[in-house]
Amino acid sequence: MLAKARQLFSLPAKAIGIQNLLRLTQNKLILPFYHTVSDSPLPHIAPLYRHKTIREFKNDLEFLLKNFQPVSLQDVDLHIKGVKEITKPSFHLSFDDGLQEIYSTVLPVLKEKGIPATLFVNPAFVDNKRLFFRHKAALLIDKLEKKGFHRISTPKDNKAKEWEQLILTAQYHQETRLDELGILLEVDFNEYLEKKHPYLSIGELKRLSLNGVEIGAHSIDHPEYQYISLDEQLRQTKESMSWVKEHFNPKVNAFSFPFTDFGVGNKFFEILENDINYPVLFFGTAGHKTELNANHLQRIPIETSTKNASSVIASEMLSSLLKKGIGKSVITRTA
Repeated sequence: MLAKARQLFSLPAKAIGIQNLLRLTQNKLILPFYHTVSDSPLPHIAPLYRHKTIREFKNDLEFLLKNFQPVSLQDVDLHIKGVKEITKPSFHLSFDDGLQEIYSTVLPVLKEKGIPATLFVNPAFVDNKRLFFRHKAALLIDKLEKKGFHRISTPKDNKAKEWEQLILTAQYHQETRLDELGILLEVDFNEYLEKKHPYLSIGELKRLSLNGVEIGAHSIDHPEYQYISLDEQLRQTKESMSWVKEHFNPKVNAFSFPFTDFGVGNKFFEILENDINYPVLFFGTAGHKTELNANHLQRIPIETSTKNASSVIASEMLSSLLKKGIGKSVITRTA
């Protein structure tokens, strides 16, 4: 296996072909995910990552539909429980953060192509009550660029990069730093929420749930779990799931970790597994990898570069083969 994986890894992923990779990995289910899709510039997103255009998104879906069959969150849940086997190569599509374009732009495409999906939301941002701290950072950088800060900086006096570093390294618990910079740079976060409505309303979420999009939890306000205590991890998870249950009564209780599940230990899962109020499917963002806990699934981020879904998924599957060959395909966690 190791020799075969190394031989394959020396070739471009696309040259091997998705169908060959599927046969080699023997994994019938993939979990691609996005945040948003738009043909318009999104100042609260652009400095953080490159989102897909509508045409790019449709091309991705055409590739997925050609090589995989779409399945619902319920299908995934039944497959994990051993009740309903997934026999053909399949995919379940999901989106994080509850951004407005999922209703205005993505839903019509999903309905046209008959693709079910799951949207993971942060209750603190629903109805545009608050702005995610990373979106604040993006708006600050956008303001610097519009002020021509990059153009007036010189290699010797590289203040633009210093400002960007200061902004982008701000963590969840340092949000007040971003608020103070907002005042300094005259960026009104509340005005942006009121005028641009970057997040979905509760009404839009309910309409999504009536049109084939399951609603899942994504923590209350999107902290990075490796930097918060176990008690806070549990609070963020339970309270966001309770909010979703109250408003949507989902068929499957699902939770996706904000940012990543790196740093989340086995104790977290043990506590929730023993709480009858929180039977869930967990979703991470680590790509085409496997967890010891069958209820914990890893998704493939598709917005990581200018590559299309075909290239990203092929690369992930090839990487998975190599790691399997060296005994590192299963994620291990601390106590």
